[in-house]
Amino acid sequence: MKSKLIILAVVAMNIGSSYGAVYNVTNGTTATSNGIASSGGLKTDPTGTAVTGTFTGFYSTTDPGVYGFGYFGVTDAAITGATTLSSIYSNFNQFGTTDTFNSGGAPTSARGLFAHSQSATVTGSGFSAKNIYLLVGNGSTFNNSTELLVLKNQSTFTDAQDATPTAQNISFTTSTATLVFGVNIANVKTTGSDSSSTPGWGTAVPVPEVSTALLGAIGALGLLRRRRN
Repeated sequence: MKSKLIILAVVAMNIGSSYGAVYNVTNGTTATSNGIASSGGLKTDPTGTAVTGTFTGFYSTTDPGVYGFGYFGVTDAAITGATTLSSIYSNFNQFGTTDTFNSGGAPTSARGLFAHSQSATVTGSGFSAKNIYLLVGNGSTFNNSTELLVLKNQSTFTDAQDATPTAQNISFTTSTATLVFGVNIANVKTTGSDSSSTPGWGTAVPVPEVSTALLGAIGALGLLRRRRN
C-alpha cells in the first residue's frame, strides 16, 4: 500500500514541475540567407503564390517587424485559411519573448535577418514534440500588425530539460521551413548596398470570406440603385 502512494506522489510531482530549455533560432546572418520582408499590402493572398518584384527585408530603425517562435493550437489549414489576423496570433503559444529583426545591429545591413537565443522555463511538457513555428508581424507587436507571416520548421521542440539544458539550434531556411501563412518572395534585399537579393518570405493579410465580399457587393449595388432612383 505504501509503495502505491509513493508512485502516485512522484507522478503528480512530475506533472507540476517546471523545466528549462534553450533554443538558438535564426534565419541566417549572411548575404546569402533567406530574408523576411513586409509585402506592404502588394500581395494579399496567403496561399504561397510567388510575389514578383524586389522587397527590402525588415531592419531596425524604420521598419523593425516583430517575431517570436513557438507552436500553434490549431491546424495548418486553419492558419492558412484564416480570415482575421487575431485568429492566428491568438492561437500562438510562444516560447519566451518576442524580438525585432537585426536588433542591436546596424540598420543598413542584415535586413530581414535575425539570430535569437532564448531560454525559458516551461511548466510541464506542453511544447514537447510540437513543430517549431515562426510568427512574424510587420508592427511592433503581433496584435498591432496589419500583416503576418507563419513558417513551420521541420524541427520539433524536445523534452524540456532540468538544470543545465543543452541549447537546440533551429534554422529557418527555404529548405527547412514551410510557408503556412504569408507569401514566397523570390528577391529579398538583405545587404546594406542592396547589390544582391535572396529568396525569402513576406507577411500578408487574410483573404476575406466570400460571403463577406458578396455582402459588400450587394450593398454597393443597393446604393447605386438608390442614387439612380
